[in-house]
Amino acid sequence: MTLPTNTARAFNEWMRRFIDEPERFKTEYQTIADFMEAKLNDREPDYGDRATAYLQKILDEIEKASMVANTVRADETEPALA
Repeated sequence: MTLPTNTARAFNEWMRRFIDEPERFKTEYQTIADFMEAKLNDREPDYGDRATAYLQKILDEIEKASMVANTVRADETEPALA
């Protein structure tokens, strides 16, 4: 399995959001409790599914921002019409 090239960048963005916007992550303590409860009850925790979805969201945002940046750069190199 090969991870997308922006995976490390996405994890860094996740951490930046965690530091800069802690209120967005206040539910993580409940997530920890849910994970532990699932394990105690011999159920597979669903944290991996939720974390994967969030990471994919960040990857999509990075990809979109990269495409926009590339479009802007391409526009800057095109000669202006007279």
